[in-house]
Amino acid sequence: MTSRISVVMGSKSDWGYMQEACKLLDKFGVDYDKQVISAHRMPE
Repeated sequence: MTSRISVVMGSKSDWGYMQEACKLLDKFGVDYDKQVISAHRMPE
């Protein structure tokens, strides 16, 4: 990750909610990274 803002989701199904946050960041020209990170789904 290289941005100062990270959008972190526990699963791909969270994207429906977090997509609105990313649209707002895009509107204001804020650089961000988005990742799905889950200890349960990706233990390594």
